[in-house]
This record gives sequence, C-alpha cells and structure tokens, in this order.
Amino acid sequence: MVFTALIFSDRLPSKLPIGVIIQEDSKFARDFLFAFQNSPGLLVAKICTQEAECESALKSQKILGVVHLPRDLERRIVRGEKLVIGLYLNGQSLIAYNMVELSVQNVLMSYSQPLQVKVESHVINNASLDYRAYLGIGIVAATFHLLAMIVAAYVLGNLWTATNIALAFLATFLQHIIYTYIFHSWAGISFALWQWGLLVPASFLMLAAGFGFCTTVFAITMSMRIATSAGGLIGGPAFAFSGLAFPIFAMPFAVQIFAWLLPLTHFLKIQNALRMGAIALPFIRDELIILAGFAVFWCGLAAIIGAKR
Repeated sequence: MVFTALIFSDRLPSKLPIGVIIQEDSKFARDFLFAFQNSPGLLVAKICTQEAECESALKSQKILGVVHLPRDLERRIVRGEKLVIGLYLNGQSLIAYNMVELSVQNVLMSYSQPLQVKVESHVINNASLDYRAYLGIGIVAATFHLLAMIVAAYVLGNLWTATNIALAFLATFLQHIIYTYIFHSWAGISFALWQWGLLVPASFLMLAAGFGFCTTVFAITMSMRIATSAGGLIGGPAFAFSGLAFPIFAMPFAVQIFAWLLPLTHFLKIQNALRMGAIALPFIRDELIILAGFAVFWCGLAAIIGAKR
C-alpha cells in the first residue's frame, strides 16, 4: 500500500527522456534546444544529427519521444513560414505517450508564441494506440508470475517430492506459453520463430525465479501459509509496478528499485522489446541476463537452505 501510494505521490511525471534531431547549426535551433532542456517535464537525453540515431534510441526505449526540428528551420522562420515540427512517440505506454506529447506542445507554445508552429505526431509500436492487447498480454504474464509462487507454496506444503515440484513447475510454464500464444493471436501480434526462441526461455526464467522465491520462504519457515502470503504480497501488486500500466521512470526511486527486483518487470520488457524486431536484441540480452540471475539466485538459495533442513 505504501509503494502504491508513492507511485501517485507526484501530480505529473517529470524529466521524461526525449531526443532532439537538429540538422542545422543556427541560433534558432539552439534556442529551441535550450527551451526543451529547461522544461521541467522533459529531459533531453540524446541530441542527434541524423534520424537513425534517435530512432534506434526510441525503439530500444532509452527515450520516450523524438522531436525533429526541420532542416531549414532558420530560413522558414526568417520568411515567416509555418514551422512543421515532427514528434515521434513510442505508443507502448499510454501515460508516457500523453505526457511527452503534452510537455513538448507546452514548450513549443510558450517558446514560439510569435511563430506559426504545427506539431505532427507520429507513433511507432502500437500505432493504433489500442492498449487492450498490451494490457491483456501483460496481465497473462502477471497472472502466471503470481501463480508460479502460489503453486510452489502449495506443492511444497502438501506434496513435497522432487517429482511433484518439477511437474508443477512444468505445468505452470507450459500453460503460460499456451496462453501467451493465444493472447498474441487474439491481438494480431505475430512473432517469428527466433522471437519465440527468446520469449520462451524468458518465461521459463521468470517463473523459475518466482518458484525459487516461494521455495526459499517455505524452506526458511516450513509454513505453506507464510510462503503463500509472501508470494501474494510480492506477486499480487507486481503488475502495477512492472511499468506496463504506469512508467517506472515516473515512480519514486525506492519504488523503482522494488520494480527492478521483480522478475515480471524484466519479462515484460523483453516481451515488448521483441515487437521491435532485431534492433532490440542487445536490450533483450541484458534483460535475459538479469532474469537468469534472479532464477539462479532464488533457486540456488532454496536448494542450499532446503539441503540443511
């Protein structure tokens, strides 16, 4: 409850990371850049001279939007022509999308009041801005993230044998893959074989981490009730902190740490990044390493404590 309250403690997210494409060295271009850099709602995290530089950062989610200043900015201002400024946004997060768009428009309205400025917004990844698919697929992952922990606690409390534990984990894992495929098909999202080849091990590692966590709690307390409660306490609100419904960067720092420690957060990052194609592979690799670390840590700790019982 404390973390949930902290998420909404600030009225609006601030310091939203964006990129700015500047293709001319003029006073007007520098003035626009200065205006963005001094906006309390924005953080200019990347300055590019070519579209490809900022496009890569946007697709890998290092920034949330890209402002493209026109190449002939100074000439158009001197001639009194209307300025058309491109704004490219990642449509995977509704809140981040709206906040970046609003902040950029506020900067342009306040700075360029005497000028005629039009903002053209372009959306990548979920161009239709239909969030049912993203939330639905995310909820499936969150449900099985929680289910893995609850199943682990139940099996350990009632049917504690190595075979039963392995079968329970395998059943949970296979069901997650099946339901993930069903929801992807429902959302019209088609993954290539190599993308499933990354998503399947990510699912395995996420569930293994959750399974290992509850097994560790049970091995320490020898209580199914405590292990179940611990799983519910961590897995229940995990979706709210995963970054899918509310951007992690806008949460207080303590909550960001908690969100980072949740295996679900990293699985959803991988799942979303896979929709961007091969450009996101370095980002996916890093998230898989983190998930593997969680799985090894919790399963290893459970095995060590369990061996001493």
